[in-house]
Amino acid sequence: MNTQEMKVLTLSGTPTMRGHTIGESLCDEIRLVVEKHEHAIGEGTGYCIEDYLREFSSHCNHIAAIEKWAPDHLEEVYATADAVNIDRNRFLLFQLIDEHWAFDAYHYAKRARIHNKCTSFGVVGEDGQPTFAGQNMDIPSYVEGHQILLHIQYPDSDLESLIYTFAGSISLCGMNNSPLGINLNTLMQLGYKNDGLPIVFLVRLLLETASYEQAVRLLNSAPISTGINVTVSEPGRVGAFECSPNKIVEYRPREDGRRVCHSNHPLVNGDTGHFEQLKQITPESKWIAGYASTCSRLASMSARTVNRQGPIKLDDLKAALRASDDPINPVCRGTSTDINSSVIAYTAGSMVYELSDNPQMNLASGPPTEAEFVTFGFAKKYLQQ
Repeated sequence: MNTQEMKVLTLSGTPTMRGHTIGESLCDEIRLVVEKHEHAIGEGTGYCIEDYLREFSSHCNHIAAIEKWAPDHLEEVYATADAVNIDRNRFLLFQLIDEHWAFDAYHYAKRARIHNKCTSFGVVGEDGQPTFAGQNMDIPSYVEGHQILLHIQYPDSDLESLIYTFAGSISLCGMNNSPLGINLNTLMQLGYKNDGLPIVFLVRLLLETASYEQAVRLLNSAPISTGINVTVSEPGRVGAFECSPNKIVEYRPREDGRRVCHSNHPLVNGDTGHFEQLKQITPESKWIAGYASTCSRLASMSARTVNRQGPIKLDDLKAALRASDDPINPVCRGTSTDINSSVIAYTAGSMVYELSDNPQMNLASGPPTEAEFVTFGFAKKYLQQ
């Protein structure tokens, strides 16, 4: 998608008002993406969507955690579903992509594969540079042409968020004007909690915090549903946290903690017992391509960020996100990437956050080798309450 043509939705008011705005603005687009998503589920599982929803619901109870931890965001999801005239339960399942992958892996092992989703970084600025953070967001290619940016202005607060996602999904990743950045990498090896808080709702909650400390406290208290690395960043501070349903471990590739990067395999969190069992009953070939990709992408991003000498500038990070140091397993996976190399073989967006007194998001709504970066800012400055 041409970034200049990407829809930017400004949302304010109550959760119901936000949901209605999304649904009314993107009705046809949301219905199309939901249809593509459900078709992908059918191809992968052999189930029609009604049977899959019944099967998923018989094993999982994510709704209780959502109602407890993120009731406002559930209200927004339901309001969007109503505006688009889609069954609420089907639309809620549409939100739970990470949980759908984990459910398939742990209940239907023979069809399980590593889902390679994203390459991220965080860099504390040097020599007058701001702190940078960002990632390539790798998700199924059916979202192409439907990427959006949500600009949320919260009531009774100066807080604003910029959330990159696609039509109908409440979040993928983003930043707020406190300023705080949140980036994600799927770590399916770290298990699954079938009644945990789904990742998209966790992201929205994190982006409503106003500091690094608040975000980390939330990570340590929320019942996380499935393995994920969360990179948290603010001016002068970055951290990568490998989160599983059982524990959270910070990954520090440098002793000073001033640069981090990550891909899709755990580096310090050893909570992999379920995965070790899974590998014993799943053909080895299902995992080989995935491991090659995540290791190559981590090596490329490490060389260009964590291990790079001297200060790092914005253009250096854009180049890192475009990199194909390993042509078979590039950091940027564009339309020409071999789709057989990984389940997730498409970079649907790329971003670099500038975390400073003038925070902004540099965003390409597609592979950054094909889509241009455009800069997005906030309406006002956040004033600490």
